[in-house]
Amino acid sequence: MPRKKLEEILSDEQIQEVFKLAESSDRDSDLLKALKMYFLEHKEQLELKGIFHEYLAWAVYHAILTRSN
Repeated sequence: MPRKKLEEILSDEQIQEVFKLAESSDRDSDLLKALKMYFLEHKEQLELKGIFHEYLAWAVYHAILTRSN
């Protein structure tokens, strides 16, 4: 799967929402659930770009955890 920058997938507003989710989640499991729900709301838009919403949730989740450690 070719790598894409988040800016190529999400709008600036959506990226800000992802940051808000990351900041407001106290536990890692809450963050993953919130990301999955958020990206599910944008499922059709993501699929048009060739992105599976749940995969994106896991990828963003992993990136956030990696940067915070």
